[in-house]
Amino acid sequence: MNNSQVAHHFIYESSEAQGSNFSCNGSKLYSYSSLMATIDREKKIILIDERISHYSNSSQKHRSHLLRAIPSDYSVFEWYWKDGSFVEAQYNVILNLIEKQSRARKVDYSNQIAKLINLCNKYVELFQEEISSEDHILFDQINTIDIHELLLSSQHLIEASRARIMALKVKEQEKHQESRQKELNKFLGHSNVIYDPNYNSVYLKVIEDKLYTSNSITVKVMEAITLYKAYLAGKNILNARLGHYVVGKVSKESVTIGCTTISAIELNRVLSKYL
Repeated sequence: MNNSQVAHHFIYESSEAQGSNFSCNGSKLYSYSSLMATIDREKKIILIDERISHYSNSSQKHRSHLLRAIPSDYSVFEWYWKDGSFVEAQYNVILNLIEKQSRARKVDYSNQIAKLINLCNKYVELFQEEISSEDHILFDQINTIDIHELLLSSQHLIEASRARIMALKVKEQEKHQESRQKELNKFLGHSNVIYDPNYNSVYLKVIEDKLYTSNSITVKVMEAITLYKAYLAGKNILNARLGHYVVGKVSKESVTIGCTTISAIELNRVLSKYL
């Protein structure tokens, strides 16, 4: 089956079909192994992940086959699925267009903004029962004012959107910090060291006669102490060996052994007690 036939098969049939790196099965259409689109044949709705078509020239051609096969009475919604829901994605696009409009001297984005608002209306109408409360808030925000008011209030909306995005970033950073802190606590066996996302070094621990790094390197602790003493004394330790590893870079701030960089702060924290 050629790829044009696969696209048409996807529209009209629920059985499996295979083309050249283009396939469908049930309500799902794939470009290579990536889910490109889903279909509801009863409601005549197709959702397309726009991101997939940018993977390769072949995926772009797969998208073209799909678009040509879609009947005119179908509703098609295409966006980057990783950017969240359709409403959220279009809301952000609208804000970007409003910001462009506020700076534009020759280009008028109002028609494009109006089309996106109408598209959001259509989507919400079709998926009324599945829309989240957050999407309803975003939808109401862009749907209760006309284009003129939208443009006049652009700065307020842009600032509100930026604040919301920043809050999400902070929340994500907090989750990342919490996750990495748990990993560090597990490695060290205690919670006395606070994980620093800007800390460009591995962490160290000593168990019996071994020195362990947080990137899974193990050396004899006595050899590490000998090298550490030479480092503190200002001796040239470049190209010195520590187990199977060679010192490749030395500075007041850190020592790089093999591919592992250890900060002077971490060396002092762990090894100074053995002096």
